[in-house]
Amino acid sequence: MSMRLSCSGWGDVGEIYESAAVRLLDRYRFPPPWSVEETAACFVVRDNAGQALAHLYYEDESDGRSAANLLTKNEARRSAVNVAKLPELLRGVA
Repeated sequence: MSMRLSCSGWGDVGEIYESAAVRLLDRYRFPPPWSVEETAACFVVRDNAGQALAHLYYEDESDGRSAANLLTKNEARRSAVNVAKLPELLRGVA
């Protein structure tokens, strides 16, 4: 199953298939495997080259006083782990 990505408004680029885009990003931009690193305030998802791809901030105590409405530590950890799995999941699409 491949989905088409529309490139309208970019001149004569046309349409590309999702699998080709996934292979291009996988090869040149964000080399797998991705890892999760815990810091004092967030979980950081990094690619194999060490580039930070995502920061998932959390609050340690959910006492309801935070105006930022941050994730709990467990929610942030689970989300970071799922983001780190994206290259494996997209490889199945490509």
